[in-house]
Amino acid sequence: MEEYRKLGLTPSALDYGFFADRYSDTYLTEVYTEYFYIQSETYLPLTLKSACLLFRDGSALDYSDRISVFAQKQLAEVA
Repeated sequence: MEEYRKLGLTPSALDYGFFADRYSDTYLTEVYTEYFYIQSETYLPLTLKSACLLFRDGSALDYSDRISVFAQKQLAEVA
């Protein structure tokens, strides 16, 4: 939230219109994953095939074709 406040953004500003206006210039470059099930360290193969933003009003933006190789590399490193 601190980062958003510095940019002058509030949670209510992050609606479909906000992301749709920036869609053509947006690429996913960072992926954060957590998995809390297994107590021991286990190899967990993950593949990032799609990414969508779903909004309360039912609208969606599909970023599946906008996943950068940097995001895929980052996911591979943590898996």
